[in-house]
Amino acid sequence: MKKFNLIIAILFCSCYFLFSQSPLHHEKKIYRGTDDKLYINKDLPLYLRLSISPESNSESYLLKSDSSVKYTNPMYLDTEGRNTIRSPWAVDTNTKKTVYPLQDIVFEVYADGLPPVSDLKPGDAKKYINGGKTYYSDQLVLDFSAKDGMSGVQGKYMAINKEDFKSFNENVKLEKEGEYTIHYYAVDNVGNVEKINTLGFFIDKTPPVTKYEIDGILNEHFVSPNATIKLNSTDSLSGISKIKYAINDGPEMLYTTGIPVKNLGSDQGILTFYAIDNCGNIEEKKRIGGDNSKMIINDDEGQNLVFKFYIDDEPPTVSLTLENDLYEKKYIYISSRSKLVLNAEDDKSGVDKIFYAINNKLTFSNYNEPFSLDKRGLQTIFFKAQDFVENVSPIQNKIFYLDNISPKSVLTFEGNKYNLRDTVFITKNTRIKLSATDMESGLKEIMYSLNSEEFQQYKDPFVLEKDGFYHVNFYASDNVNNLENKASGEIFVDNKPPEILYHYSVSSIGSKIVRDEEYTIYSSNTQIYLAATDKGAGGERIEYYINGGAKKTENPVKGLAPGNYEIKIDAFDVLQNKASSVIKFSIEK
Repeated sequence: MKKFNLIIAILFCSCYFLFSQSPLHHEKKIYRGTDDKLYINKDLPLYLRLSISPESNSESYLLKSDSSVKYTNPMYLDTEGRNTIRSPWAVDTNTKKTVYPLQDIVFEVYADGLPPVSDLKPGDAKKYINGGKTYYSDQLVLDFSAKDGMSGVQGKYMAINKEDFKSFNENVKLEKEGEYTIHYYAVDNVGNVEKINTLGFFIDKTPPVTKYEIDGILNEHFVSPNATIKLNSTDSLSGISKIKYAINDGPEMLYTTGIPVKNLGSDQGILTFYAIDNCGNIEEKKRIGGDNSKMIINDDEGQNLVFKFYIDDEPPTVSLTLENDLYEKKYIYISSRSKLVLNAEDDKSGVDKIFYAINNKLTFSNYNEPFSLDKRGLQTIFFKAQDFVENVSPIQNKIFYLDNISPKSVLTFEGNKYNLRDTVFITKNTRIKLSATDMESGLKEIMYSLNSEEFQQYKDPFVLEKDGFYHVNFYASDNVNNLENKASGEIFVDNKPPEILYHYSVSSIGSKIVRDEEYTIYSSNTQIYLAATDKGAGGERIEYYINGGAKKTENPVKGLAPGNYEIKIDAFDVLQNKASSVIKFSIEK
């Protein structure tokens, strides 16, 4: 019998993905692995040819099937993974005789129709997420990996922003600041192409920029001690996290509102300030003040004006502004503390009087000083001004919504808790949550304090880890600074399990050694009383297991037959803090 070698010829096709950035062209193909296994793309057609020579360029003959014409030439593999092509009855290659016991000749072909799976993981750079956007600080190293369960990964490909796809075999380092859109995929050794994945983020390497301005009275080149220094920081990417400042050699403080100039102490005082963005980029420190600058503010040079006689036929111009507690959304919300300020200007005869009316423009009153509103809801303010020659300005109006109702806050708990009179018992795993509602200008913030600590802003549920009593004070404020009356709650954190106690009903009658351990012996009428004490939330239940058996709760333990015993005792308090103990003894008649 002649020796036949089986040669498989493959027809292949090309496949293209439609995408904003198209992947490279990857042919579907056959691949001989390093393990000498033959892998074929499952989508490719198969043709079987026979040759009597192992040479690749030898003459071969297309193998045809009389019984399966419909499904051959081409044929397709239906099974992912190992497939076989068989010939019955193996023949010894030397004797040319059938081998006994009978066995098949088997050719293995591995079909691979599944693409690899790739993963692109950012490195350890600081990350910040806001509004669905992700920001990283400084340079970023991308760990690009891929795996394939059959023929193995042939290559990994990546397109950075609008660049074409390129092959990447190592981690990718990104150093340039800005926005990145990364498209990536992997291809296996038979040309299966993974669906394109996308990762978007920003790299922020630039620190914020902080500017200052002086808000207050100026006298020539000197600032009034009642003025304030305002700091304003901008950041083009991740945004401002915090502004810090220090006066002279004092400690750094977090900037929230204007800094009184008088805090600098003298004209030698120095204010140092800088900002940090949400990616941790730190601005270089800036300084104002000191011996040289002395807080000098440049203003326009004054001029001497000559007063002349003229006819004044123009009324004053008048405006309405607000001081304190202003919030604009659906309406202009104000509080009962908000001050409505009317200002008028007249560059000729001068302003004589300013008038205002609330809701009814038929009843004007003289304006002498800023005023507040006391009626809740929408209010219309009418105003006008008159100069010294009785020119009256047109009536103007502004609408405000007076919000004089404070928010309502509530203290709740998530997790194990137990209420006892005015105290809530919790564990270190119990989350403490504050929430509040405001139906008008809306909730601004919730503040809380633990014991005698300073109040801080509530952001997320928190836990208390240390055992003991805590007194929680809290209140909410709305967007026009209406403050809720402080509420409080008593909390006891109990993380300690109960203390297990046990007592035998009779005295021991001796002892013995069992496997190098001393066992105390008790008579068969012995009962064991189990108890537990808890200094915190209080005990709830006791469970025990005799010699590794089923859980029991009957107390006392009784009816013990002669033998050696090991009893595991578990005690729980009402917060499910658990204590365990084991006792060993013997029962004899």
